[in-house]
Amino acid sequence: MAKSKDFIPRPDKDFYTWQDNLVTLVTANLVAWGIDPVVFAVITGLQTTYKPLFMAILNKATRTTTDIHSHRTGRKTYEQALRTFIRENLTGNKKLSNTDRENLGIPVIDTTKTERPKITDTVFFKMVSMPGTQIKFVCRRTTDSTRPSMHPNADTVEIKYKLGSAPTGAADCPNTTTSKKASFILELDGTAAGQKIYAYARWKNDSDNKKSGPFGASQTGTVTE
Repeated sequence: MAKSKDFIPRPDKDFYTWQDNLVTLVTANLVAWGIDPVVFAVITGLQTTYKPLFMAILNKATRTTTDIHSHRTGRKTYEQALRTFIRENLTGNKKLSNTDRENLGIPVIDTTKTERPKITDTVFFKMVSMPGTQIKFVCRRTTDSTRPSMHPNADTVEIKYKLGSAPTGAADCPNTTTSKKASFILELDGTAAGQKIYAYARWKNDSDNKKSGPFGASQTGTVTE
């Protein structure tokens, strides 16, 4: 999986410009954004230490190996502190607008709610009869190979089942169970021992049932003692 782009610039000159802009804007908005001056003083102190280290490496003709090493170490310390400060004081700060975050050069908050689409896939599942009147359900998407998996747009997998005689369809099954996990165990009482169990499964959207998936083909098993 590809990593998302880091919001902190990697080139040293770009980093210097970015941090200088951020510190300037935060300094001007400490009260408006409700930031503790004592906490921010740690950042400004590190900036004061960092600036001469950066200036020392600008001239390639005069800088030394020691200058480069000192800058690299100083930037690492300063950058780590900035990340922590941003995470704890800016990222989730409700007093900042997304325009403020853009001006600071930090990630904006996604306020757009993404609606999940209707599920059209059926559940591929199997039942495994286990001792003690237990039935293990192993479910997966039809596009997955072998391991259990949940549909990304489903909250749960819903099982409708009937004991004894065969149902005419999912609607004819009087019993229902749901699980947030693709592999789970259904525990039945002792009266179910020896009976046939017929089951149907579907992916379920718990917040909007109209977007739940269809029931597929049934599976049949026998409940063991």
